[in-house]
Amino acid sequence: MRLNGRTAIMRYLGRNPKNKAAWRRIRARYSDVIRCFSGSGPVWARSEELDLVDIRECKTMTEVLAARGARGEAVGGAVGGYPLEYLKLMKRVLGPGAGGAG
Repeated sequence: MRLNGRTAIMRYLGRNPKNKAAWRRIRARYSDVIRCFSGSGPVWARSEELDLVDIRECKTMTEVLAARGARGEAVGGAVGGYPLEYLKLMKRVLGPGAGGAG
């Protein structure tokens, strides 16, 4: 889906369209897929391309837990294991209201 303008791009990514600092970070992170008609003209992007940038830069939970296990941190069924690690990661990504109890 084509997203026309800064406001549509920021709303798709779950950001406040009036936050200038967030827009600078988004422009830096997604610079390869955000396009502009002229030097100072309107910008646009495709939602599929934004998603591909996220998929390319992120790691799966299996990779994260394998790296932590290699460092000797608790993973699996131990204290601080998979369910807790998953909730901590979800809260970090989605915000404090995400996930279950805890």
